[in-house]
Amino acid sequence: MTMIFYMKKNFFKAFELLILCATVLCSCDDDGITEGDPNYWTSSRGQFISILKDGTKMFFLDSKNGTATVTFDGSNPLHWQDASTATVKVSTYKGDVNVPEFIENDGKQLTVTSIGEEAFMGCRTMTACVLPETVTSIGQGAFNICTTLTSVNIPKGVTEIPSACFGRCEKLTSINIPVSVTKLGRMAFYGCIALRFITVNATEPPIIADETVFSSISSSAEVKVPTGCSETYKNAPIWKNMNIVE
Repeated sequence: MTMIFYMKKNFFKAFELLILCATVLCSCDDDGITEGDPNYWTSSRGQFISILKDGTKMFFLDSKNGTATVTFDGSNPLHWQDASTATVKVSTYKGDVNVPEFIENDGKQLTVTSIGEEAFMGCRTMTACVLPETVTSIGQGAFNICTTLTSVNIPKGVTEIPSACFGRCEKLTSINIPVSVTKLGRMAFYGCIALRFITVNATEPPIIADETVFSSISSSAEVKVPTGCSETYKNAPIWKNMNIVE
């Protein structure tokens, strides 16, 4: 009987310890906030801030493998914002923003390889953004509704310009699409009403998701393609409806 009581006592102690651990874990990480919530990327989940030389606060997410992703600053939720009704505006990034190739965190050098989904979405104070060649992926809606953005480069290692990536960038006048890009997602340049010059370096036309990719762009906007490739573009879906020049 004594042995049975002792075993039961230990069992309940172990059970209480398990409940305590679960409570601690819940309070630290499983706090009811899920990915997509503007408060999700807390310091306990790996987000940290890097102050650039010009004083800009850049938010990064450490992916634990020596790389870092530029992510949203926490003031702009990860969901679509109508430019006319949005009450949340990103003001962290102002003027000309230069994303660094490397950053230091806890004594470790991390390579910046990605621009996260909606990382700069809704930023109405950034005029230009320079991305390092270490970046190989750009997330959906990364520059969506950046209404003051006039110029941005697409690094040579990027293979896709995803959905709504530059949607409603009303002051973007030109874009250079490197040879590495093979696909343009839906509404990638939707609402870019000032876009007049598009340079595509690929000899094979990148796949365009649908007609929304270049919606609102003037029919007179020039699409410059490599020498000898104009006919290929003029026969490609959707590209054929654009003003192709060599």
